[in-house]
Amino acid sequence: MQIVIFIFVFSSVLAALGLAALCAWSDLRGLKIPNIYVLVLAGLFVAGFALDRGIGSGGFFSEGFLSYAGAAFIVFCMTVLMFAVRAIGAGDSKMASACALWAGMGGLAPFLFYMMLAGFFLGVFALAVQKKKPFRAPRPGGWIARLQAEENAVPYGVAIFCGLAGVFAAKMFFLPGAMDVYLL
Repeated sequence: MQIVIFIFVFSSVLAALGLAALCAWSDLRGLKIPNIYVLVLAGLFVAGFALDRGIGSGGFFSEGFLSYAGAAFIVFCMTVLMFAVRAIGAGDSKMASACALWAGMGGLAPFLFYMMLAGFFLGVFALAVQKKKPFRAPRPGGWIARLQAEENAVPYGVAIFCGLAGVFAAKMFFLPGAMDVYLL
């Protein structure tokens, strides 16, 4: 039974990562993150958590539900303030909150670190593109075209995806015994 739970939880993690990548791609192409992607991302968490903690022995989701909900709430509050001052878009706020749900309080610091690091590099790249205008024929309406037209925009969904990928890598590969519960 544990192997079935492991397969489902691991599949939900991979699906969440794939969905976050889809959000990042959508943000990169048109600076929009569809609400349905974010809802499914949060729904995958609920399903994975319920199975892992309800039937399984809590291998991947090692913290209580309030830890995960608290992380999402903290990120939501921070990103709503950022949205209010037009630093990020509403889709970025929703996506970051859904991804923080996956991180939990224990993974919140690495999530924010990897997200900010990727955001820094995106910002530096955006400034370089605005200044040098190196692309001859960017896709109309795309992020690069907007940058070269002097619009200040960064597809922060890419940075949020990097934060989630960093947390998943830490949980799956760097935390001793994180997945051992399934293999015993």
